[in-house]
Parts: sequence; structure tokens; C-alpha cells
Amino acid sequence: MRDARDTDGTLSTDACLTLLANVHRRAVLLSIHDCGVDGGPVPAEEAVPGPISRSLAVSLNHNHLPKLEDSGVVRWDREEETVAAGPAFGEIEPFIDHLDDGRGQLPDDWRAGSGR
Repeated sequence: MRDARDTDGTLSTDACLTLLANVHRRAVLLSIHDCGVDGGPVPAEEAVPGPISRSLAVSLNHNHLPKLEDSGVVRWDREEETVAAGPAFGEIEPFIDHLDDGRGQLPDDWRAGSGR
């Protein structure tokens, strides 16, 4: 992710917002957030609610999960097919907390398909 880090080495605001901009990446991050950072790995197929089509599975495996892993916010175990909080999850968590706290003022689709 281009310009993902600020001069102090933390994720930039733009990087955090880019990661949260896609509904599928947001669903993965929300699943980890909802389980708690120390909640252990989440099966990747359960991190995105609803049925996972072939095209979504390809998109997750070749686009969204690698992007989340590259940023350090997610640890993705390809063999076990699980995701968990990565070492930089704490850097994006304030954005997730803020969205969750303001959920009453946000469009319903910010947690699209999550049933929450």
C-alpha cells in the first residue's frame, strides 16, 4: 500500500481509511474487532458474513486479505484459512471503535451483511 506509513512508522490515516473503505475488508476487521484482539483466529469464511461466491473467495484471497496482511493489521494463515489481529491492528482499532460508537448516525451499510 503506497504511503501506508507515517514518518513515525505507524499506519497513516489514509491507509486506515483505505483499508476500511471496502465492505469485505471492513467485515474482516469488524469480525476480529468483535471477537476481541486476543480472541484468537477467526475462520476466514466466517469473517465475511453471508454466502461466499467463487468470485468473492478469489477477491478475498488475491486482493483483500493480502492487503490487510501487508499492512500488518491482520495475520492471515493461508493453510489454516484463518485471520487474526496483526501487530498493527491497534493502529486501525480507534477508527473501528469510532465507527462503532457512531453507528446510529451512519448508513446501515457500514456493517453491510453483518447482521449487526
